[in-house]
Amino acid sequence: NTDIDASAIVPTKTGYVFTGWVDANGDSVTIPAKMPAENLTLTATWELDQFTFTFVVYDGTEVAPLTQDYTSAIDADALTTEKEGYTFIGWSLKENPAEADKGDLPATMPAEDRTYYAIWKINVYTVTFLDAAGEEFYSTELEYKATIEAPEGTPDKTHYNFVGWSLTEVALGTADTPVDTTKLIDFVNAAPTVIADDMTIYPAFDRVVVTLALVAGSTAVVDTERATDPITGYIYGLRQKLKVATLTSEYLAVEGDGRLEVTPTMYGRCGTGTKVEVIDNVENEVVEIYYIIIFGDVNGDSAIDAAGITAITAENAAITNWSKVLVTEEYDYCKVLAADIVGMNDLDGDGIDDDGHIGDTMITANDATELNLVV
Repeated sequence: NTDIDASAIVPTKTGYVFTGWVDANGDSVTIPAKMPAENLTLTATWELDQFTFTFVVYDGTEVAPLTQDYTSAIDADALTTEKEGYTFIGWSLKENPAEADKGDLPATMPAEDRTYYAIWKINVYTVTFLDAAGEEFYSTELEYKATIEAPEGTPDKTHYNFVGWSLTEVALGTADTPVDTTKLIDFVNAAPTVIADDMTIYPAFDRVVVTLALVAGSTAVVDTERATDPITGYIYGLRQKLKVATLTSEYLAVEGDGRLEVTPTMYGRCGTGTKVEVIDNVENEVVEIYYIIIFGDVNGDSAIDAAGITAITAENAAITNWSKVLVTEEYDYCKVLAADIVGMNDLDGDGIDDDGHIGDTMITANDATELNLVV
């Protein structure tokens, strides 16, 4: 009849919760407050306990806590997370874990609550710079969010100038519509970073403007100040009795994808009044027009001779009037420039003005006298 402290008789079992006692008949009973006058056999009853896994993902997609019965199967494949620019490696019981801290989730729920921490590995992506043909110009591997730097050197494209790099394909710039360079990558002030994928960076090109150029060592002088539309300019500094082949091999060339078309004057020579057209090969259009002036060659035969003296003398005597009415695109104006030779700087004595000076703007006996000295 002694007192029994039932609160002190609580059994424990790993992974289970004690729910009470049953007698030999399986009926639920409680421990009596007093010791009875007979032996009692009581059997503990249990139910599975539940435990919880908590997941810390460090900015990845959330993984909900997992609460399951003790020893119940765990679907580890379903317990994954994603994070832009990173690869999920697995879970660790260590906070801020490294890859080496990875541990597999248990196959069944253990008899304890746990906190697992995601392990991430930053992704590495390939950044490829293309050339004009769409082939690889340069490539590098960079981590996610790394700053992209411009490669050494620039790609080439015939008759085009490289103007920069772009994150998208850029149409080739033309003479009329060049590439908008404000939309290209600014590697100094606003360099792009690697996004969560391999990247391709494209070159941008502007077409070289087709224009007259000079051969290296050329003595030619190009005068655009006296030109009026549609004439682009006049060409001085050429020797007399000049053939077209010599003009284009020793004096004049074309910058960009273009060509020269020369209209010789007398005897198939390039003399005063010879027309030189610069033609864009792509558009097949004339983009510049020049006329040749050979000082002293008044009649356009490319020779500095007595015929020029005769023409100047006749004009000075008012026998002719070709210098009084000037038609800028025609031979007459070129003839005036060629006849006005006072002040020529002809140090070599070859009839070629050395600095492009075109006289005193008047056709007088002085021009005839000076030309006579050359002849």
